[in-house]
Amino acid sequence: MEEEEKIEWLKKMGFSESDIEFLKRYSLGYLKKKVGFLSKLGINYKRSPNILTLPEGTILKRIDFFKKLGIDYKASPQLLGLPEGTILKRIDFFNKLNIKYKASPQLLGFPEDTILKKIEFLNKLGIDYKKASHLLTYSKDIILKRINFFNKLGIDYKKIPYLLAYSEDTIFKRINFFNKLGIDYKRSLNILTLPEDTVLKKIGLLKQLDFEMEDISKYPFLLGYASERFEEMIEAEKHFGAKIPKMDIIRHLRYKRPIELLEAYRRERYLKKLEEVV
Repeated sequence: MEEEEKIEWLKKMGFSESDIEFLKRYSLGYLKKKVGFLSKLGINYKRSPNILTLPEGTILKRIDFFKKLGIDYKASPQLLGLPEGTILKRIDFFNKLNIKYKASPQLLGFPEDTILKKIEFLNKLGIDYKKASHLLTYSKDIILKRINFFNKLGIDYKKIPYLLAYSEDTIFKRINFFNKLGIDYKRSLNILTLPEDTVLKKIGLLKQLDFEMEDISKYPFLLGYASERFEEMIEAEKHFGAKIPKMDIIRHLRYKRPIELLEAYRRERYLKKLEEVV
C-alpha cells in the first residue's frame, strides 16, 4: 500500500518515470522530509533528483563551499551531488582553458574529456567556444539543428555564436517581435538575445531621451546597451538642465565616455560656436 502511495506521490510531484524508479527505494517519509528541506533552501530538486539521497549535513556543507567560490549552485543543483575535490579539479581545468565557468556553472557538471570533445566539435564548426562557453553544455544534435535553422534564416550565427543557445521557437518569436516594431534585427544580431520586456523598457528610456522609433530603427545597436546607461543619460539631462543631442548620446555610448567628459565635450563645442559668432 505504501509503495503505491509513494509512486502516486512522486508522480504528483512531477518526477519522470526513470526518476520514480530510482527514488522509490526510499521511504515516503524520507522523501517528503528531504523535499521540504530542499524547498526551503530554494533548490530545484527535480532538475537533479539524486540530491534527494544526500544527507542534509552534506548538502549544507556543499552549499557553503559553492558560496565561498562565488558559484550559483541554484542554477545547477546537480553540482551539489559532486564531491568538493571533483569541483576544484574541474575549476582548475577551466581556468587553464580560460573558460568562464561562473557564467555557466553547469559546465562543472561535465567530465574534462567530455568538454574537450565538445571544444573539438565547436572548433570544427568554426565557432569560438570562448565567446559562448554555454554552448559546451549542449549536445551535438541540438547545435547542428540550430545551425541549420539559422542558415535557413540567412543569419550568420558565427558573428554572435551565443545565439545558438536559444531555441528556434524563442528566436522566431523575437524576429516577429522586431518585425512588428519595424526594427531590422539583422543589422544588430545581438538584440535577438534580449527578452521582449527588456527591449520595450529600453525603447521607453530612449524615448525619454527624444529618440523616435525611426531613430531606434536606424540605430538598432542602441538596444544592446544596458538600461542603466540610458538612465544615466536621463539623470545627466536633469542635472545639466538641458537635452543632450542624440549624436552626442550615441558617441557617449559607443566610446563609454563618463558623463563628466561628455558635458565638457558639449561645453567645448558650445564655446567654439560662441567664439565664431563673436
